[in-house]
Amino acid sequence: MFNFVIKKLFKKAAFRLATDKKLRDKTKKVINNAKELNSRGELMRSLGKGFGRLKNKIREEL
Repeated sequence: MFNFVIKKLFKKAAFRLATDKKLRDKTKKVINNAKELNSRGELMRSLGKGFGRLKNKIREEL
């Protein structure tokens, strides 16, 4: 059952990437930015900042 859900999600994402030009461009941009941050050694720091912002938003809502 779990495999079926995962397979369906991947199929849906692949279809959307194949048909949506804006999503493809946005995905390419995100991947390139992640590679650039990783090459400078700043990827983990930026992920930590993003996680911290998300955690603060969740705290504010509660």
